[in-house]
Amino acid sequence: CVCGWYFNDYVYSSLWMVNKKYPVFIVAHKDHESLKNYGLPYEVIENKGFEWGAYSHYIKNVWDGSDSVLFMHDDILIKSLVQQYEIRQGELVFDYLAGIKHDQAYIFQDRREDVYNFGQHGRMVFLSERLLTMLKPYGLPSDTNTANTVFKEIQEKRPGWSLLKKVYAPNIEFGYKGVFRDPNKVFEVNAECQI
Repeated sequence: CVCGWYFNDYVYSSLWMVNKKYPVFIVAHKDHESLKNYGLPYEVIENKGFEWGAYSHYIKNVWDGSDSVLFMHDDILIKSLVQQYEIRQGELVFDYLAGIKHDQAYIFQDRREDVYNFGQHGRMVFLSERLLTMLKPYGLPSDTNTANTVFKEIQEKRPGWSLLKKVYAPNIEFGYKGVFRDPNKVFEVNAECQI
């Protein structure tokens, strides 16, 4: 499930490439030519709750009740991978993320981005089929802090579940409001705002 807002061609071409193996659905907050150009299924809804509102809409209205789902923004760059001295397509990261065994996990590029986002964010988050089954009637709250609280409450009530986990995918670069920045400068700006 992709929250469509910035319509970054790089990520849409990657999504188009993996769509047969990992079906893509875009919940957009506005119409855009990229939605038609790539031929991926989509729906345009009012912008309520930012990405969490889009994800909630998908869970309640689109999810078919089978399989886990990777939720993500569309201001993402998927870079090539180097494996065993060979350059490979970055889209292989979707195979890696499909192998997540947690019920819920936030995906970050690296530890620095994890810290920058306080260990939680909706830029990319994985939810298991069993967690989605529980959430389907209600969806998700429409902000990161409340969604994180819901995951904490579920974890307390179901101690065998694996929630609030973190997964790092170094070949994914996340934009911030559609802008890709030097991560060192983004981190420094955030640190300055905290003082």
